[in-house]
Amino acid sequence: MAAVVLLLQLGSRSVISAFNKDYDSLRSRIETSYRTVTSTEVEEASAILLSENPPLVTVAVDSGIAEPTLRGFHTQLKAYIRAGGVLVLACGFPIYVRETTHRNLFRAFDLAWTLGDRNHVLVQLNPTFSSSSAGFGPSLHATLDPFYGMIALHLKNVEEASRVYMPVEINPKKDGPRKAPAPWEFDLLEQCPVAFASCGEGNVGYIGDVITEAASENLLMAMI
Repeated sequence: MAAVVLLLQLGSRSVISAFNKDYDSLRSRIETSYRTVTSTEVEEASAILLSENPPLVTVAVDSGIAEPTLRGFHTQLKAYIRAGGVLVLACGFPIYVRETTHRNLFRAFDLAWTLGDRNHVLVQLNPTFSSSSAGFGPSLHATLDPFYGMIALHLKNVEEASRVYMPVEINPKKDGPRKAPAPWEFDLLEQCPVAFASCGEGNVGYIGDVITEAASENLLMAMI
């Protein structure tokens, strides 16, 4: 039986419509490789997580998952992850998530993460990630771009071993030489645009790219 991937869409109708329009190629790639189930209702998603064949990976493609009214669902998600499941926060999640709602979501998974800055950055694979992370880490450097540019909503308080990519330049020029960071940029260079952390036997991933460059699409497929 093919592995199941759950696409979790708990946002508004307009947000769901935007994902279906803007991420059609990504959805097609997932559907080609996995048995894909889409859920727009919490009750339906809960039943899927509790089924005899729970999803291999759950991808939250918008920020509806972060609503504080869903604490009971967050508890279910934590149990699913700790038992070996994977939750990835990506696509519309960094676009729509609010400062006032994200903390309870991250805390539910025992993560100290908080939202950081949104900026255009050149990112580099963390050379220490593959040797210290579970999941897709061992094959990371063979499948992903070592450098690429993204406009991302970053995270703060991400442990070094959980940082998949790290920013190395702010507002990079496409063909220009690498420039030294200005003093105000050092805080952002300590933030993290892409993370993948352990939670029990499973993992929580985050991709902060708000445009979903081709390299970020490849990254999401690797996390799955």
